[in-house]
Amino acid sequence: MQQCPSAVRRFFPGRILSLVLTLALVLTLFSAQALAVEAETEEITPADSITLSVAELDEPGYDDSFFYLLVGQQYYLSLDGQLLVTAGEPETLIQLVRTAAEAYVTEDTVSCALADPEQLTLCYGYVSFGASDDLEAAALALSEQLQVTTVERTVQDETVPYEQVRAEDPERYVDEAPVVTPGSDGLNRVTWEVTCLNGEFQDAKVVDTQVLTEAVDEVTTVGTKERPEYIWPASGRISSRFGPRNIAVGSKNHKGIDIAASYGSDIVAAKAGTVIYSQWNSSGYGYLVKIEHEDGDVTYYAHNSSLTVSVGDEVQQGDVIAKAGSTGRSSGTHCHFEIRVDGTPVNPLDYLES
Repeated sequence: MQQCPSAVRRFFPGRILSLVLTLALVLTLFSAQALAVEAETEEITPADSITLSVAELDEPGYDDSFFYLLVGQQYYLSLDGQLLVTAGEPETLIQLVRTAAEAYVTEDTVSCALADPEQLTLCYGYVSFGASDDLEAAALALSEQLQVTTVERTVQDETVPYEQVRAEDPERYVDEAPVVTPGSDGLNRVTWEVTCLNGEFQDAKVVDTQVLTEAVDEVTTVGTKERPEYIWPASGRISSRFGPRNIAVGSKNHKGIDIAASYGSDIVAAKAGTVIYSQWNSSGYGYLVKIEHEDGDVTYYAHNSSLTVSVGDEVQQGDVIAKAGSTGRSSGTHCHFEIRVDGTPVNPLDYLES
């Protein structure tokens, strides 16, 4: 068997080793350069809401050099500048993006996008040998970057609390008990739009309100009229005034006033106080009620047909104390009314409300 010259035997292993090392260095440099390539391009939208930047794609040409056979040119997706996945055809990668987005699209989805649309780029260039072509893993990685916004409509019936309103009545006295008109709650049918980002609540707003039942206000009516010191004990005209008078029946020096009234009509306390007399009086007053007031004044109510209070009763201004009549020395149905200050009769018209 013929053997190689010793010089060749010495040279050949060294040259082969040097060539392999040089080739490895070139592959490393070109691979690094290929992964760093970013091209400014037009944008296409393979999915409705994900923007995909597309690098200027050169049509792949055949090259049988040893370098291209080891490194090669391929289509690939770049996510945040890092190679995500490779494929033989760009349509495969575009469909991958579309599928990743459509998995999150429901009737409530309003957007499904990357936080930064320029995160994702479709490129054609040199890639390192053994780069990932796992489309399923790439789809999972891509879906983790999506910002999914949903808006859900919900309808619910909501109670509308009634309001409390204060009304003033100038015909009622300030110390009279308020009159309360009860209120009632209303009912509205409300449509809400609830916005969520990746399942987390973001906002809610009312987009429609239908009134099912109107709320009714609770109204508290209070009086604004200042109560006079004395009110009229009966309703009617003055039939006889205070002071001297020329009459056939009764006192010639009238100690009060006479108020004509219908038989059996109410006689009321002109001022709050304590009943100190309630019975028949033989001095001409007939059925008589006397009330002593806080300031020591005393009021008389005479000629009644009947009495409705007893000695010791506490009465308020306006309380019914007797019924009108014509008992005692009287010429007709009326209320004889007196006010006595320190025991002395005074003109009631100086104290009664106008």
